[in-house]
Amino acid sequence: INGTVTENLSLIDAKKLIERSKGKLKMVVQRDERATLLNIPDMDDSIPSANSDRD
Repeated sequence: INGTVTENLSLIDAKKLIERSKGKLKMVVQRDERATLLNIPDMDDSIPSANSDRD
């Protein structure tokens, strides 16, 4: 995740790395000898606020 090796990293710590990526996320998913590079495009957070009008 963004250049950090995550082998033996807990899910909670991996989640923290992803959350700290601030708009840019680069992940390499490797299983066995195969690796897949994922580049996640920039995007704005889409979490609605508690005060938004949704009706």
